Amino acid sequence: VFLILRRALRLGEQRVSFVNRVSHELRTPLTNILLNNDLAADAVELGDEVAAAGRLDLIREEAGRLSRLIANVLTFSRSGDESVPMAREVFSLEACVERTLAPFRASLVRRGIELRVEVGEDLRAFGDADLTAQILANLISNVEKYAAGGGLLEISGSCPEGGGDAPANLLRIADRGPGIPESSRERVFQPFVRLSERVDEGVSGTGLGLAIAREMAVKMGGSLWLEESEIGAVFLFSLPVAPENVVEMDRVIAS
Repeated sequence: VFLILRRALRLGEQRVSFVNRVSHELRTPLTNILLNNDLAADAVELGDEVAAAGRLDLIREEAGRLSRLIANVLTFSRSGDESVPMAREVFSLEACVERTLAPFRASLVRRGIELRVEVGEDLRAFGDADLTAQILANLISNVEKYAAGGGLLEISGSCPEGGGDAPANLLRIADRGPGIPESSRERVFQPFVRLSERVDEGVSGTGLGLAIAREMAVKMGGSLWLEESEIGAVFLFSLPVAPENVVEMDRVIAS
């Protein structure tokens, strides 16, 4: 009973912290959007088109950040609800990766992170393209936050033979950031967990991104895990291949 009560108390404290953190996270992009909107308007009045375009790019990035945060919170609130619909369709992994990367490219360049993408155009997955995009966005957002200041982001795709197992597409997302200690490789997939809670670490977040990413991957019949790496963090994301008797649908992924 004591252990159950202590666990419940800890979960309650985490949820209160989560609500406070989400409130802060929502205010940050909204504040940045309003600030850059005013600066863009000033640049237009001064006839500085370059500065105005730069401010509009920042507004677009912050809007994307806000959209991802809201999507994660909504997904978490529906966790365990089997009535939530999920698409079962064939889609191009290459197109999914490119569409997901689009809103991140300018931010990655500004942070000095080189991007390398090797996902074959012949890779077809079977599942929900929007959920796949949300998983990828959460992983890329982690790199954006924790591997800033230079480095490399590599995204590659393959469909390896798995012995007696059913074939699966495998996406590899690797960075050159500080990495994740071996002792924390499973803990980072738990809700509300952040490896550092220092207020001066310069990185904010709700601690939901990786937990949601793994849950959605499993829901689609795949998985998400950390591979052992001497440099940076390497995430492996598997998802089912497209059945041969299913007609491909080219869906547009919502940004």
